[in-house]
Amino acid sequence: MWLTNLKTYRKFLGNNKLYTLVTLLGFAISLMFVLLLSIYVKQELSVDKFHKNKDRIYLLAQDKQTAHFSNRAATLIKDNLPEIESYTRIVSRPVTIETETGKMNIQTLFADSAFFNMFSFDLLEGEPSKVLATKKTAVVTKSLAHKLFKDENPIGKFLNIDDSTAVAITGVMSDFPNNTQIPKSEVVINYHMIQKYWGDNILTEWNNSSFGTYLMKNVVQGKYRLKVSSIGFEVKTKPVDLSQAKQNTSLGLIILEASAVQLDGAEVKATRTGISEKNPQ
Repeated sequence: MWLTNLKTYRKFLGNNKLYTLVTLLGFAISLMFVLLLSIYVKQELSVDKFHKNKDRIYLLAQDKQTAHFSNRAATLIKDNLPEIESYTRIVSRPVTIETETGKMNIQTLFADSAFFNMFSFDLLEGEPSKVLATKKTAVVTKSLAHKLFKDENPIGKFLNIDDSTAVAITGVMSDFPNNTQIPKSEVVINYHMIQKYWGDNILTEWNNSSFGTYLMKNVVQGKYRLKVSSIGFEVKTKPVDLSQAKQNTSLGLIILEASAVQLDGAEVKATRTGISEKNPQ
């Protein structure tokens, strides 16, 4: 029965080519939009979800459309709210760097020293707490490092920005992913270098609200169970009370006991496949 209906419908489509074309084209376009919408929704829902501190990081904003403050706001909040562990201010702008083949314009992100401790961007070389610890330091992306230095190690080399200032490369990171609200840049430079562009008083004055501020609150106080595991050792759990804990609270010495079984010996047996030769005829 169904085979007969299928043949009848196929004959109908063959006799009505314009109707068939419009139907198939409409279905294809609809399916294309459904796929594009699914990709867009998935992308939007994944924005900045990869940060390990995502539940502790907040963007300082006036409303849903405006999130710019003066630089003094971050320090004021940190000094007066003990719930805030750290902060990072950011601002993005293009700069010019000198290369062996001439000058190159690149997008630069200026960020405080806590940037890589707060956000989980993939740092390939360098320690998160040290790469932006001093003023004239920078972290370059892997792609920019390859453009400038090919296969050489860029750590310790310098970038000459806007013809007058040399900053030392202290780290290398993977390229910024697409699913982040942090402006995509090719280099991250210590935030205090913004004084080069906005003047020496920009970090202390209130009359310029052009900068983004992210705050990270402390770990929620309470009682936890710490689980430590490693291959070849027994899993160990330890109660941790953070009710009165401060930053960098010591957890003491945790000793793991070996769980591997030591063998007295091992015997390996193998059988060689027999090979027979035949004389050529």
